[in-house]
Amino acid sequence: MYPAIELTDKQEAFRQEVVAFAAEHISPELVEECDEEGRPPLELLPKLAERGWLRIGLPEEHGGWGGATELVIMLEHLEYAFIQLGSLMSRGAMYPANVLSHFGTPEQQARFLPRVLRGEGRTVIAISEPSTGSDMSSLSTRATAGPDGGWRLNGEKMYASGLDYSNFILVAAITDPDAPSRKGVSVFFIDADSPGISATRLKTMGAWQNRTYHCTFTDVHVPADRLLGKLNNGWRVLGGHLGMERAGIAARSVGAAQSVLDEAVRYSRERQQFGQPIASFQAISHKIAEMATGVHVGRVATYDLARRVDRGEDIATVSAMVKTFTTETYVRVADHGLQILGGAGYLRSSAMQRHYRDARLLTIGGGTSEIMRNVVSRSVLAG
Repeated sequence: MYPAIELTDKQEAFRQEVVAFAAEHISPELVEECDEEGRPPLELLPKLAERGWLRIGLPEEHGGWGGATELVIMLEHLEYAFIQLGSLMSRGAMYPANVLSHFGTPEQQARFLPRVLRGEGRTVIAISEPSTGSDMSSLSTRATAGPDGGWRLNGEKMYASGLDYSNFILVAAITDPDAPSRKGVSVFFIDADSPGISATRLKTMGAWQNRTYHCTFTDVHVPADRLLGKLNNGWRVLGGHLGMERAGIAARSVGAAQSVLDEAVRYSRERQQFGQPIASFQAISHKIAEMATGVHVGRVATYDLARRVDRGEDIATVSAMVKTFTTETYVRVADHGLQILGGAGYLRSSAMQRHYRDARLLTIGGGTSEIMRNVVSRSVLAG
């Protein structure tokens, strides 16, 4: 599985630890149950927190360890077992912990970080809006200064995944409407049960465990001590760990695609048609070859990206390349996998149909493939 990936002895031991954790705690029955019930596996977060895995990539003063390579190792193998677990970890705990550790005041860190890192202070990310997706410089949600030094928050957010089981909301809002594009945005860390917050659940094609919402803020009082980072400096806060985020999405895609490939290989060897296993048919074997090639190349690219992040290189362009390639590979692999399994893969009892539904979201979230291609083309054309 790792012929082209060189890991240190410590990293290999960690990889084996993650594989063992997944085998012990993530059964196919749990994955199917969460999918059918549309619930996240919240019971796994404290177990992950106990092992210190939610602290990967954080500064050492906050108990952090490892870097992008360790993040990739963990997410690849957890996503192999459960595609939505990485989303819950990243969005609900690791992203807010990263923001708090780098931009929070000492008081904010002391108050919120321990809960987040125990897997108890779950957080929903509220950035996208009904009319603002990829163009996040056009936010309409406003935070206006109040007489008590706090803020009044008004506006709408889309795709606020996990709002019903979260304790906090990390929300971006305009605090200086007269400032140039992206210069007047601030980020707040507010209580999810604050008065004035209402939400409507959205029905989605896949990723049912995420339970995403359309959220409305109506004169929500935000205390002054809930501003994260400097005023009107929200884009630096939000983009502070771009490399880690894209490496994580790539790792999730590779791990899930490997799971699809393994299932397709198993089925094609066992399924008999016309007196022979379907793996002997060229139409099937060529699909397997394409799937295996995509997973292999995606894995090599993902670990290369992780190491570039760990070395502190400028990864804006290469991370866009890798994010696009790996997520689109997962989509193609899931499509081929479903075709190979045929009717058996289309059944709700099959993991294959879940991959087919869930894969599509990764080419949208965290920067659409179109935006990623814009990043790459600008860099290449600029020379």
